[in-house]
Amino acid sequence: MAEQSGQGPSVRGKIAATISEISAERRWFTSMRLAFSSVSLMWLLLVAWAIPGGPIVDIVPDYSAAAVLGLLFALGAFGGTLGFMFLWRPTFKGESVHDFVHVLLGGGLLLRRRTQFKARLAAECRRAKADDASVFSLIVLKLSEAALANGQAANRRFGGKLAALWARSVARADDIVGDAAEDEIWILARGADEQGREIIVSRLAGQLSSSDVLPPLEGALMGTVTFGESGRDAETLLKAASDRMVSPSELAGDLAA
Repeated sequence: MAEQSGQGPSVRGKIAATISEISAERRWFTSMRLAFSSVSLMWLLLVAWAIPGGPIVDIVPDYSAAAVLGLLFALGAFGGTLGFMFLWRPTFKGESVHDFVHVLLGGGLLLRRRTQFKARLAAECRRAKADDASVFSLIVLKLSEAALANGQAANRRFGGKLAALWARSVARADDIVGDAAEDEIWILARGADEQGREIIVSRLAGQLSSSDVLPPLEGALMGTVTFGESGRDAETLLKAASDRMVSPSELAGDLAA
């Protein structure tokens, strides 16, 4: 505990704030999934109503009652769809269809799963290929086995995602953080060219080199690349970043040189 007496409380505070944000996001997306299910049900009922001799006809044989029921289904389907798009479209601004599907299946945006992150990385690559002004950098953080073993107790208190929560708490708001594996974190720094990457990496490296970082991050290695410099597709960039793993102190020294 002595090692965390300096900036430790601020680190814990940032992580606590990140956990609160993720919890709020989960509640928000739970509401979205319920709304999506309701709209989908309205469309299903409308289709069933429109089928000649379908199940709705058997349930409501009276023509007038069936017409009123069909009108209600149509209003629910079309009105629900418009309302859903109006309410939820801003949340997914700049996100791909894959991101929307991943969220429907239980994923989040603040902290993304491995497959979800790779899908977004591939989408960013396509955007950068189509638009020369679009640029981004990729940061891969590899945790040491010894540090993971020493920090098991602390990590369990955070659901096994302490390192990912730390990365999300120190990353920029527009950056995309992926919980790739128990010992690996990915960060997609949107809009960061080589110069911008140096600023972000220098800040991350400085925190990782500090004696005040949380135990599971001790001995971490970091690899960084920028789109176009080391590849133009997701797999190539991930491999290039993994092949460039160095200690944060060494990386910070290289950037300062």
